[in-house]
Amino acid sequence: MITTSKTPPPASRHSAPGRYERKGLTLVDLIREFPDDATAEAWVASIRWPDGPQCPRL
Repeated sequence: MITTSKTPPPASRHSAPGRYERKGLTLVDLIREFPDDATAEAWVASIRWPDGPQCPRL
């Protein structure tokens, strides 16, 4: 039986919200948040290395 209703899929093992719950960003929001490459790079570095980059072998 095929249904055409837009019901969300069952909960998954992921803790992040699914596409039905996400608000998302528009392209304009994204450009305002990251107006240039340096801003985007700084944001990624702050998420990836919150205490600054460190050698994993120390």
